[in-house]
Amino acid sequence: MSWVCIKRLSTLSFCLPIIMLLFSSCSIAAERLFTSSVELSTDNDSNARMSVDSENKVALQGYSLSPRLAYSWDDEVFRLEAKGRLEFERFDNDDYNSNNADINLASNYIYDDTTELGVTGGFTRLPTRVTELTEAGKIDTGDVEQWNLDTNIEKVLTERQYVSLRLGVSQLDYSSEANVDRKSATVNGQWRYMLSERWTVSLLPSYSIVDYVSEQFDPNELESIYSRFQYALRGYGRRVDSSSNISIPVQLSYQYSELIRLSGYVGVGYLSQKYEKIRCIDEFMLSYSCAVMSPKSSVEISGFEDSSKVVGFDVDYKHAENSSFSLSASIQNLPSSNGYLEQSSSIKVSYSSRVSDNSTLYLVGKYGENKRVDVDVEGDGREYYLGAISYYYRFNESWRGSLKYNYKKNKTESGGVANGQVWGLGVTYSPSNYIF
Repeated sequence: MSWVCIKRLSTLSFCLPIIMLLFSSCSIAAERLFTSSVELSTDNDSNARMSVDSENKVALQGYSLSPRLAYSWDDEVFRLEAKGRLEFERFDNDDYNSNNADINLASNYIYDDTTELGVTGGFTRLPTRVTELTEAGKIDTGDVEQWNLDTNIEKVLTERQYVSLRLGVSQLDYSSEANVDRKSATVNGQWRYMLSERWTVSLLPSYSIVDYVSEQFDPNELESIYSRFQYALRGYGRRVDSSSNISIPVQLSYQYSELIRLSGYVGVGYLSQKYEKIRCIDEFMLSYSCAVMSPKSSVEISGFEDSSKVVGFDVDYKHAENSSFSLSASIQNLPSSNGYLEQSSSIKVSYSSRVSDNSTLYLVGKYGENKRVDVDVEGDGREYYLGAISYYYRFNESWRGSLKYNYKKNKTESGGVANGQVWGLGVTYSPSNYIF
């Protein structure tokens, strides 16, 4: 896995010494566990493209087959986990057939009583009809592949102080030209201090840089005068080349009881975007395309810079051992497959309950708003709603059934409202676990 990541992203070579150190520390007396399962389920989507017009909706009916494998190695100082999941989706519309994957490798090494080192890497492939609802709202055929590699170090300084540092790189590749590929690197730190048995304060600095990879669009290919005017007015000619974002939030956590935990964070940030050379529209539209590209800034400047806010909170509640509830909300700037930074505001609530010894229920709801940070034009905003219900029932140690339902809604200021439902029935077979 490490060699694959290094081949894909040359900047990851710094992780190799850590990986070699971790594997050289494996002891012979370790517990190894192997598990496997395979799931067969129906797949039904009432509006795969999230079209506003009912005549253009694409309804899918089909099935999916998902084999899973997992392996773990664990001793006193080293832990290694490898997980792999494949999903083969087949529908009555071949354009939406997909071969999905989710592969992860994680390792953790205890250097001494106060220091831990970790390396994680992974690869995922998902259809854009699943990923783009929250990120860009442009639902199309095709898929997105993501490679990622992270290294982290955690250290306990004193009984009350703890620090950690995480470095990560990732790469996203879209099969559709409607989305923009990107590479990114992030640095996240944490300093945590326990004020008392209930109160904890943390400093969470972070820095990220994103490089967008795309062919620059030539506006002269637009045929109608109206489309050229919209191109000029909305600033679409300012293709983003790269963006960076730095933030320093402060988090305060309160352990109300053994079952309830409250936390909130607030901070300031600074963001910037650099643009590629502008491609102006020829002929009489030249003045619009090269002078009044957006209300905030004209095309002559080389970039966009602004301050930002970072706000969020979390509430976690666990009712004994049978159920749990969590509520979280945040406002932050995130890269999107549209090819620029967006201000993303969201609130999420989730609930899980062990209804009986053999059954479990999961409920999730999420609301979000996305808006481009560097262009303030009416019609660019977007809202989305997500709701999910999952019910699992275990017949015996090897067989389990499931019922899943998802509701999705996408609302844009300029494109109207689209909604759809996704549901399916499934059965999972899990052979006995192997410990050796």
